[in-house]
Amino acid sequence: MKIVGKASNAGDQTIEMSNALCDILRAIIENDAKYAGVEVTEPRNIPEPKFPAKNVTRSSPRPSYYRFRASTATHSLSVRGADGLIELFLLKADDIPLLAFSEFGSRFKARFELSGTAGGYQWMLGKAPANSEETVAVLQRCLNELISIKDDEEYRSDKLTALPTGANSMQKLMLEKENLIFKVLNQQEILKNELARSLHDTVLADLLMLKRHLRGDQELSKEEILETLDEIAQQLRDICNECAPRNLHDWGLKTSLQDMLQRMGQRTAIDCTLSCDLDIPNLPDTVELNIFRLVQECLNNIEKHAKATTVSINIERSKDKSIRFTVTDNGKGFLPGSRDKSLDSGGMGVSGMRERVDLIRCFFPTEFGLRSAPGQGTTVHLEITLPALD
Repeated sequence: MKIVGKASNAGDQTIEMSNALCDILRAIIENDAKYAGVEVTEPRNIPEPKFPAKNVTRSSPRPSYYRFRASTATHSLSVRGADGLIELFLLKADDIPLLAFSEFGSRFKARFELSGTAGGYQWMLGKAPANSEETVAVLQRCLNELISIKDDEEYRSDKLTALPTGANSMQKLMLEKENLIFKVLNQQEILKNELARSLHDTVLADLLMLKRHLRGDQELSKEEILETLDEIAQQLRDICNECAPRNLHDWGLKTSLQDMLQRMGQRTAIDCTLSCDLDIPNLPDTVELNIFRLVQECLNNIEKHAKATTVSINIERSKDKSIRFTVTDNGKGFLPGSRDKSLDSGGMGVSGMRERVDLIRCFFPTEFGLRSAPGQGTTVHLEITLPALD
């Protein structure tokens, strides 16, 4: 049976469909003992919060979503709806206070979209009309993933419950494609925010300081002005290199990693070394960029949080057709699964690395691992299997 919107406008139909999904979820949970302990909240309109790090004055009312969620002690299936679109995300319990900034990327699970037809409005599940059987199957799949996640696992499980029919298998592929699009768009937004923050905190701050000095009673010498301008120019060069590492195209991945590691050592006095006993083969630009960014995020985390005195990057052949990148530090370490928010500040910590790994997997089979313990440093490895290394 197809699911058809009956209300007069998209907003009302979204509320109607959300309430129906909530009732279906409750029925699934009540009729299967394996979902015991999963609690479902009442659907309601919830205004979106302001970004916690910003003090933005809005001239218009904050938008709101019609929301409910199904939760275990550690994770939640968050369902949000607005104007003919209902989306499902799988989140950690810690993310619930900041839903608006947590629902993206690999956490996205499914989407229902209202579509106009000759006979009226109809809800679509991906590219196919939503019917009751497929809707139940999608919600069961999301619930199965919710209850299968252990306390120390990331936001998603790599093994999803298979849907029973060919049509549902196609639906799963469409959802995975949409998931990848979410990841790419999310990374773009994160980089834009990082760029804005870097320009505000460095270049703009120095320019305003220079302006105040030039307007003040204390005159600056020509040499002092030139020195300040040189610092600003260097800051701009560093920001440009962070946003679009031109050296990656000119020098190649190995030399770019060596340069990044060397600059970190000069900046922090950490003992940094790179070991590479092979010529890295030519890789697609997207793969090289995501390897570079992943290593860059490792180094950023080490610099900000690890209190390490030594850092090493090792690049080697792992198997006949595999190349392995390993980043190791002797810092304070942490307990994986302890929900250390410093590792995911800004959304570009461990979860951001995993999203980059997923993008690399679009080209080559890829494995990612992280090993750490309090007082024993941290090791991150990325292993990529290539068609041939010879």
